[in-house]
Amino acid sequence: MNYFYDLVNAFIDTCDPRVRNWPLMGNPTPMLLLILGYVAFSIWWAPWLMRSREPLRVRGLVQSYNLAMVIWNAYFVVALGRLSYFHEDARKRYSWLCQGPDYTRGGLPLLSLAWWYLIMKLAELFDTATFVMTKNLNHVTALHVFHHAVVAGLMWFTVQTGVMGQNVFSMVLNALVHVLMYAYYFLTTLGPEVRKWLWWKRYLTQVQMAQLASFVLFGAVPLFVDCGFPRWLALLMVGVPLVLLVMFCAFYRRSYAAKESLGWLGDCLHVDAHSKRG
Repeated sequence: MNYFYDLVNAFIDTCDPRVRNWPLMGNPTPMLLLILGYVAFSIWWAPWLMRSREPLRVRGLVQSYNLAMVIWNAYFVVALGRLSYFHEDARKRYSWLCQGPDYTRGGLPLLSLAWWYLIMKLAELFDTATFVMTKNLNHVTALHVFHHAVVAGLMWFTVQTGVMGQNVFSMVLNALVHVLMYAYYFLTTLGPEVRKWLWWKRYLTQVQMAQLASFVLFGAVPLFVDCGFPRWLALLMVGVPLVLLVMFCAFYRRSYAAKESLGWLGDCLHVDAHSKRG
């Protein structure tokens, strides 16, 4: 037990003074319990809860959720972009090559926005609840659960340490991809008349794959270019999407028939985008 308290205190020591009194910041225990509760719900409680129940009719709720996520992600694309790479003050614009963090009060607006971005990532855990309510438990895969849990945890640690720089690119791009994804998910709920026009789902999957690959490449830059961005976070920015990319390909290679023309790459690129929310 003492080891746990020592670990908690070590995390508290990493907390940026600017965010120490913000909700969920400082002590990692609430966030840890949230993630563990989500994993337990997804793996154990959900199957038990729905084992003898019929799927719930929550089409309107799912539609509202997906539409809300389109709007919320679109807001972050614009807001994050305006405070970083497209800042109105040219002197404050982020470098497209390598950008170090701003630990001054001048960096608070972007850091505050990152906290709300974390809240959005927690709201995305509702994806799993929609699968549970509609009894599509086959979508609650290890990849699905791992993705949501690790992204939320990484985002928490980003805000906790106050490091906002090179990683902002990943946040902007991820929000943009999620606009497309949730728009697709919303359109699929409008019935067969609309679904016949959703021929572009495989291209959405290709965008998801390209997104992960770009995270790896862009995150690796601070390992070779010194711009003040912490290398430990750069390693996480490379490692996490790389693991997700490998899991993504392996999962779909097992789940779909091989595409002989492209081999395993074909399995990754020509899958149903609705099966995995990345």
